Amino acid sequence: MNKQIRVVWFVVLVLIISLMVSTTTIQFLNAKELLESPYNSARNLYQMSGASRGAILVHERGTDGRKVAYSENSNDSFGLQRVFLDSKIYSPITGFFSISHWVDRGVETAMNYELTGEISQLATQKFTNFFMNKPNLGADVLLTVDSNLQKVSYEALESLGGKKGAVVAIEPKSGRILALASYPSYDANELAVHDTKVVGDAYQKAAEDAARPMLNRAVSEIYPPGSTFKLITAAAALESDEYEPETIVDSPRTYRLPGTDVELLNSDGASCRSDGKESLKRALEVSCNTAFAIIGNKLGSSTMSKYAKAFGIGDKFSIAGDNFTAAVSKFPDNASQDRLALASIGQGDVSLTPLQDCIISATIANRGVLLRPRIVDDVRYGSNVLKTYSSTVYGQPIRTKTAEKLAQMMYGNVANGVASGARIPGVKVAGKTGTAENDPKLLPHAWFTGFAPLEDPKIAVSVFIENGESGGTNAAVLAAKVMKAYLEETN
Repeated sequence: MNKQIRVVWFVVLVLIISLMVSTTTIQFLNAKELLESPYNSARNLYQMSGASRGAILVHERGTDGRKVAYSENSNDSFGLQRVFLDSKIYSPITGFFSISHWVDRGVETAMNYELTGEISQLATQKFTNFFMNKPNLGADVLLTVDSNLQKVSYEALESLGGKKGAVVAIEPKSGRILALASYPSYDANELAVHDTKVVGDAYQKAAEDAARPMLNRAVSEIYPPGSTFKLITAAAALESDEYEPETIVDSPRTYRLPGTDVELLNSDGASCRSDGKESLKRALEVSCNTAFAIIGNKLGSSTMSKYAKAFGIGDKFSIAGDNFTAAVSKFPDNASQDRLALASIGQGDVSLTPLQDCIISATIANRGVLLRPRIVDDVRYGSNVLKTYSSTVYGQPIRTKTAEKLAQMMYGNVANGVASGARIPGVKVAGKTGTAENDPKLLPHAWFTGFAPLEDPKIAVSVFIENGESGGTNAAVLAAKVMKAYLEETN
């Protein structure tokens, strides 16, 4: 009899242990898989919409962070409504949360598990909440974005009379993204309402809009950078030790692209100097096409490709996890001399995101060290910081002395050259303009990239204006407005 009892007891014990293992596996180890299962879509929809999703915050002077996305009580079956403040200013960054599209784009997607509280740092809290019958709260995400600078950047783009464009601002010494503005934009609140038809109509309208307001032009599209790319060509030249800022280079009125009958002209169709010779420094100040095309060919395809890659071109930069990444910028490998000449002046087969363009200036400002760009500072739960994000070095594309020479050359470009529109009274600004040909039926794209102050860079900025005509006017002036606003705010 005792033996039979022991057998039954053993069987029951095995069943209990199996049940515990099964339940633990289902509820904890397979929780993420079950959450993402299409069979749970309806349940998940109500659960996600009714959960207290954490807030997305930006830096604002005198506060612990300003909420730009948060959840509030709603008078319907979903329980909570997602709200986006100043949505057109921030939607390219935040993305949106919708009952028909769930999380879509930006931080809402990239930091979804933090915002829903489904992260290991909150496991103990969730366990406690379960036994105390308390609701689980999502964590808040504090971005690196400066509230005032983001507003100034967006409104500066908005003031251009409907032209499309982007502004990126980076803190050179940390890689923190201070502003990431894209114009035109969309209102994420229209996609967050609890009516699938309204959401569907709003999404379709935005998706079919010829202006593509849902496109984040700062990171999601690549464009020919024009003469801003001459910074990399100049960097490669200085790194070779065959050139100094005062080295005299060929700068003829025209340059026949090797192996073709095509004559490359300077922007005004004239020589950079009457005798067809100019210093490297002055060639950058007047943005001499022929000089940099010739230099690019002399350096060769492998050298130019090497420095383009060293600055991150060809890589996929993640600014907030795997779901918030920049489009891959491009530079040709093994280019023929005619294509290399064009690429060396930012035309032809080279294309950059505005973010990548800003990375170039930020690297020069940071004495040749490239820091990975990031848009998240920390994740917090109430007053507790659960996770912080720090600066990481991507590499050092150029030596410190090369960066210092380039910085002085860029300063000359603003003080004495074609980038004079970026001048700020009392501040030494370094910069480079770009006017990039694209569709022959349309105006060129306008670019500016630079940083300030020269002596101790606090901000690097890139401005892109689609079909904006001239980088020396529109883009440079807009960049000055952005830099000036930040320097005044931080001084």
